[in-house]
Amino acid sequence: DASFQIVHMNQKAKSLFFAESELKSGFTLNHLLPNIEIDFESTLLGNALEIELPIETDKRTFSLELLVLKNRYFGRNYNGYCLTFFDITEHKKEMEVMEKMASYDGLTQIYNRRYFYHLATEMFDDAQIQMKNIAVVMFDLDDFKIVNDIYGHQAGDYVLEELAQFLKTRFPKDGIFARYGGEEFIYMVTNVTINDVKKLISSLCKEVATHPFVYSERKMKITASFGVSGSMKSIEKSLETYIKEADDMLYCSKGNGKNQVFFTKDIQ
Repeated sequence: DASFQIVHMNQKAKSLFFAESELKSGFTLNHLLPNIEIDFESTLLGNALEIELPIETDKRTFSLELLVLKNRYFGRNYNGYCLTFFDITEHKKEMEVMEKMASYDGLTQIYNRRYFYHLATEMFDDAQIQMKNIAVVMFDLDDFKIVNDIYGHQAGDYVLEELAQFLKTRFPKDGIFARYGGEEFIYMVTNVTINDVKKLISSLCKEVATHPFVYSERKMKITASFGVSGSMKSIEKSLETYIKEADDMLYCSKGNGKNQVFFTKDIQ
């Protein structure tokens, strides 16, 4: 009714919340949703609100819509409301799966290249405004084609997945780690001590070379080459320039014997 006391509930609503015998006079929407503090009229009229409700042993997501019922529906000078709960749990789950598919690499389960650029642009812009520094790391598995040729493409997929999960635990979580393409990966972080980054990447290069990669009881020797760019102080170049410089350093590592790290002059 006009004071948000519950006058009637359909059978589905009763089964979700309580038995019909428990619907007492004076029971309001605030009683029905005691853990949700909202002004129903100002919040819901003309808008949809998503909420989570515990239903038995599960949590379900509902979209709430509020309609005004004028006196023409009641045949007398009286206003009321109709609150509709739409169960959108499965839709939300499908959307989360689709969002993950669009943001994550299907094999390694880390960010893909497209989503890396989305996050990196936001991080870069914030760092520029806040006058933070930046570090960009590009790295690539050495002689990965040989791994596929000798052990098979399934073994190659295993190496990429294992490497990504191993390094995911080693990179600081305030950075962005993504598969850049093929056997190439990228990591970006801002507001860091460059010497700490240099120590970390030099250590990771050695750790990759000694990490146990075993597929179908066959041990594989895997190494990676790294290139690092960045700034000691505030940002002075574009994001694309830092990425290109890191990539150039990566290929310097490749050209000088692989399994090593090269740094740009700006952070040496």
